[in-house]
Amino acid sequence: MKLKLLELAVSVFVILLLMILHEFPKTLCYCLMSDKEDRKRCISKMFYIYKYVDPIGVVLGIVAYAGFSKPYMYRIQNQKKNFILGSVGILVLMGVFCISVYVLKNEFFLQDLSLTGESLPEVLRQLFWTYMAILSGGMFLVNLFPVSVFDMGLLIAGCSARHYLGIIRNDMIIKMVLLFSMVIGLIRNIVFSIISIVLLKS
Repeated sequence: MKLKLLELAVSVFVILLLMILHEFPKTLCYCLMSDKEDRKRCISKMFYIYKYVDPIGVVLGIVAYAGFSKPYMYRIQNQKKNFILGSVGILVLMGVFCISVYVLKNEFFLQDLSLTGESLPEVLRQLFWTYMAILSGGMFLVNLFPVSVFDMGLLIAGCSARHYLGIIRNDMIIKMVLLFSMVIGLIRNIVFSIISIVLLKS
């Protein structure tokens, strides 16, 4: 029972941290690419990190290991800037996932996701990096869905305005497919499979 509560606390902390790590660099890039007047306004607001937290994303992160952050509502007509912001979001999540799996494999020497720590500090460290790997992987896969406000949506907006309008028109259908993928555990299973393959690889 204590271990379950500990896992819940760590998973909540990690999903909140990931939301900030995912959105803050994108917001920073957006501010730096803005003109001077908008830049000052943007920078003054970007440190309100609670704005990056999506309550529904937190719940889905804990329940389905497929959370998402609350995107800053970028209003950019420039395709290049949209592409840059989408790329930053994808690269951040990919980087966090790779680092987390590397730590699990080379520091904890794990071949699966079973807990091996004996003391409380060891258990906490392992739980932290385990959930960092699982939840960043899940968030990465979620952001590959072409939802208009997600990273893939920004990448599409950066490549083709016509295709971006297409995903806006089909936004509800795409979100339903995404939700269905979460409910049946597809995203979770893909993430667990990738982590297991990497950990087992010599």
